[in-house]
Amino acid sequence: MHKLLFYPRMAFHNLLKNRQTYFPYLLTCLGTYMASYIYMTIAYNKGLEQMRGADNMKTIMELGVVIIGIFAAVFLFYTNSFLIKRRKKELGLYCILGMEKRHVGLILLFEVLLTFLVCVILGTLGGYVFGRLLFLLLLRIVNFQVPLKFYFSARAFFSTTLFFSAIFAVNLLNNILQVRLANPVDLLLGSSRGEREPRASWILAVAGAAALALGYTISVTTQSPLEALTVFFCAVLLVIFGTYALFTSGSIVLLKTLRKKKDFYYRPQNFISVSGMIYRMKQNAVGLANICILSTMVLVVLSATISLYMGQKGTINTRYPNDLAVTARERELNADAVSRILEEEAEQFGIGITGSFSYHYANVMTLRNGSGISVLPDVDNANMRNNLFILNLLPLEEYNALAGTQAVLADDEALGFPIKGSLGTDALLVGDLSLKYRELDSFPLAEKRDYIYQEECWLVVNENTAQRIADQLNTDYLPLVLWSQRQCMDLTGDAKDCYEFSLAAKDRLYQEAEVSLVESRQTAEADFYILNGGFLFLGIFMGMLFMMAAALIIYFKQMSEGYDDHQRFEIMQKVGMDDREIRKTISKQILMVFFLPLLTAVLHMCFAFPVVSKLLMMFGLFDRRLFFLCTMAAAGVFGVFYVLIYHRTAKVYYRLVK
Repeated sequence: MHKLLFYPRMAFHNLLKNRQTYFPYLLTCLGTYMASYIYMTIAYNKGLEQMRGADNMKTIMELGVVIIGIFAAVFLFYTNSFLIKRRKKELGLYCILGMEKRHVGLILLFEVLLTFLVCVILGTLGGYVFGRLLFLLLLRIVNFQVPLKFYFSARAFFSTTLFFSAIFAVNLLNNILQVRLANPVDLLLGSSRGEREPRASWILAVAGAAALALGYTISVTTQSPLEALTVFFCAVLLVIFGTYALFTSGSIVLLKTLRKKKDFYYRPQNFISVSGMIYRMKQNAVGLANICILSTMVLVVLSATISLYMGQKGTINTRYPNDLAVTARERELNADAVSRILEEEAEQFGIGITGSFSYHYANVMTLRNGSGISVLPDVDNANMRNNLFILNLLPLEEYNALAGTQAVLADDEALGFPIKGSLGTDALLVGDLSLKYRELDSFPLAEKRDYIYQEECWLVVNENTAQRIADQLNTDYLPLVLWSQRQCMDLTGDAKDCYEFSLAAKDRLYQEAEVSLVESRQTAEADFYILNGGFLFLGIFMGMLFMMAAALIIYFKQMSEGYDDHQRFEIMQKVGMDDREIRKTISKQILMVFFLPLLTAVLHMCFAFPVVSKLLMMFGLFDRRLFFLCTMAAAGVFGVFYVLIYHRTAKVYYRLVK
């Protein structure tokens, strides 16, 4: 019995003895396990099916499960490598004292089992407690009124436990393999053996700089959201490669260049910092690059998702200027049926209908080249993407009724209202039809929006000219100018009643009035909250995980550096350096280690801003000012968090060195 308990007791005492390194690792395991369990429980919650837009929410939750799974695997493998390096001397000592490698393997096995059991038990309990709070937060974010229960999910528990057991098993096999393949002397020296001085690879440094410059150029020069969607991931890969290349090779080139400058290098603080960084630059550089990439991900994810959520009110108001709009395409609207249905549903739900008006219009996709507007199918795709022009035709009679004017137009005259900017011309060529063009300062159906990406213009013409434009733009095989009738109105009453009214009215209008399209501000708002709220929840979750990862990488890295530098600084004390000089040297080295990734991440975010803002337009967010403010806020919060981690790890590093 005593022999059976020997290895578990040894494993337990080892964990206690190495708690300075194992406790942060255990927190890492707990955090990633809890995150995976919570997200899986929410994703598998059957109550989500009660939500409007449940498919979108489940897709977002499942995407989160995949991202967290990949993150957990990579990050736990990464942190385990720090632990095994610090343990090599201890494990080698066991072998020197007479233990066989299989006995060392048994100790490692029980250490992993103890860590895994603590992770599963505390992670499940913590996941259930914090999961309830996060589930309430999710319902609050998506503005879902019906209470849903957060319950213990056996499926989520077994899926999470199975996945993490695989991660721990791979880490255990890796640790045992390192012990079995190395001789005891190698293990004894493994944690203190330094890296050979890396060579300064100018080729890789230049390639990294070129990749980074190309990625920045793609982001800055991208013009349209469609183009941004196609080039974004290419730019991301270039920036990631450039970051790793510059941190690994570019930093070595820089440090060796500084070493050649004798007036800079042969100062006590610079000598220690530069020489120490050179000899461990391969390991340091990868860690710094990881911190930089994680920091950039935090800034991008948080700023984008917060902007989408904060800007959805403006997006809804822009897309849906009226509470309800009913459209019949290529035919007259059945006004009697529409009125009857709306009146019956309004009476049932106790709401009022106000400000009702209707008009005829034609919406046609064309191409603009200067002052000329041409038919869409006659051009290549690249030209279409860059010169797409949405032309909305409105008969003069309809315009006068809506605007309360008595304007008169000849057959060769047109009034225009560009949504963005000005067409900058007094003559407009539609196909072969030349029109005298005058812009309006205001328009009853639209407002100016300088931040939209797609050119759009309302064109007011008389009946004869409207028919001539249709003849110019329509083709035998593709009629582009199709006239529609649209009726718009606003609703008064309780918000929930208006929402229920809109759902009921939409179903009946499609079935009984045979309308082409029913647009409701209330139902659209619910859909926006589900989609953008889900993205915000995912963004906050991912941001917290990435911040935790960055903090722990920094902690482990500085702890490793502190152990490695302990003997070196003892030598410096013996040759006459006092504590003040040592602290100054440490501060300079930690500043280099800590704030280079943060500054680089901020630089990445600055250059990513143009292309990310274009991508947000695909989700309906055109307010670049809001995105800028959210980016600044995210950078500020993350910067404060980063400084706090800096102060904490500076103390740990100095204590280890001393």
